[in-house]
Amino acid sequence: MSDPATHRITTPMKWYVLLACPALAALMAWAIREAVANYLSGKGNLPLWGLVSILAVLGGLGLVFLAAIPWAFRARVHLDGETLRFRGLFRSHRVTRDSMEGYRFIQGKLHLYLKHRQMPLDFSCFHGRSEIEAWVRRRARDLGEEELQNEARTIQGDPRLGFTGESQRARLKSLGRPIRLAERLAWVAGLGAGINVLFFKEPFFALGSACLLIAIPLFLNLYALSHRGHVRVDHREGSLYPQIFSASLVCGAALGLISLLDRDILSLQPFLLWFVPALLVQGLVWILIDLESIRELRRKGFFVLGITLVSYFLLPSLWVGGSIYQINRISDSSPVSWHPTTVLEKQTTRGKTVRHLVKVKAWAKGMEDPLEISVSRGEYARLAVEEEAEVGVRQGALGIPWVTGVRRP
Repeated sequence: MSDPATHRITTPMKWYVLLACPALAALMAWAIREAVANYLSGKGNLPLWGLVSILAVLGGLGLVFLAAIPWAFRARVHLDGETLRFRGLFRSHRVTRDSMEGYRFIQGKLHLYLKHRQMPLDFSCFHGRSEIEAWVRRRARDLGEEELQNEARTIQGDPRLGFTGESQRARLKSLGRPIRLAERLAWVAGLGAGINVLFFKEPFFALGSACLLIAIPLFLNLYALSHRGHVRVDHREGSLYPQIFSASLVCGAALGLISLLDRDILSLQPFLLWFVPALLVQGLVWILIDLESIRELRRKGFFVLGITLVSYFLLPSLWVGGSIYQINRISDSSPVSWHPTTVLEKQTTRGKTVRHLVKVKAWAKGMEDPLEISVSRGEYARLAVEEEAEVGVRQGALGIPWVTGVRRP
C-alpha cells in the first residue's frame, strides 16, 4: 500500500489563470456592453435572436473564465492506496477500481473516464502527473488501445480496402495523400494570407489566397463524402483513417482573420440570412461523413453525443462566415454608388498590423450612428476631418452591401 499523496494545480497554471482569466472576463463584459449598445442604437440591424445568441455565448465564456480562478486553488487530487479523490470546482469524485471505465491519452494528456460520469477527469494541470498516471495505468483499461484494436478488426473485415493487412494499410495511406497535400496548401495559403493582410495588402495575392482557402474545405467535404466510412472529420489519435478537420480548421482561422481585418459590410442582417443556412448545411455534411462514429457515441451517453453534434455546427463557423464575406466581394459585379458624407474623425491603430480608420457621418436613411471604415493609406492621407467626402458602396454578389472606400468629392 502506497503512502497518501496530494497533488495540486501547478504554479504556472495558477499564475496563468490569475493573470489571463480576469482580463478575458472583462473583455467578455466589454463585448456584451458593446453588443447591447449597438443593438439599442440600431447599428447593423441585428435581430433580437442574434443579440440573445451573442449575449449567451459571451456571458457563458465570461462565467467560465471567472470560475477558473477558484478552481485553480480548490482543485486537487488525493491518492490513498486503492482510492483516488478528485476535487473540482463544485464537487468531489471518489474513484476506485470498480468505478473506472478506463483511461485515454488525448494529445499526450491523461483523461480518466468513470462509469457514472460522461465527461472525463483531466489530470494535465496537476503536479505529480507521472505518479497519477502510474496509479491509473495499474488499475484501469486503456480505452484508446482498445478502440484502435477494434478499428484494426473493422479494417481487416472491410473488403473495399483489400484482403491483406498490407494492402489495406496502403489503401488508407493513399486515401490520405490528397488530404495531406490539401493540409500543406491550407497552411501555405493561410500563412500567406495572414502576412499579406497584416503587412503588404496586395489585392492580387489576397484574391488568390481567399479563393484557395474557400476551395480547400469544399474539396475535402466532397472527397470525404465520396469515401465515406474511410475518411473521417476528426478521429482518435493513432487511427489509420485520414481526417479532414485539421486542414478545414486552418482554412477557417485564416479566412476569418482576413475577413475580420477587411472593410466592413454595412448590414449584418443579409449576412446572417446566408450564414445560418450555410452553417447548418456544413454541419449536416460533417455529420453525414462521420455518421458511423456518431452511432458509436450513443453508447457513451447523450451528453457526449450532444457536445459532438454541436461542435460540428460551431467549429466551421469561421470558414462559413469568411467564405460568405469573400464570395460576396470577389463575385460582386455591381456598380459603385457614391454617397455624400462628412469625415468626423481619423485614427491609426498600431498593433500586429497598422489600420487606418475613418469615422464618417451616416449617409443613408435608417443609419443613425456614424460608421467607422478601414481605408487604405492613400485614402487616409487625402481625407481631412470636418471636410466633405464620398463613401463608395456596392450591393454585393449575395445582396450584402459593403463599402469599397472613401474619397474626396
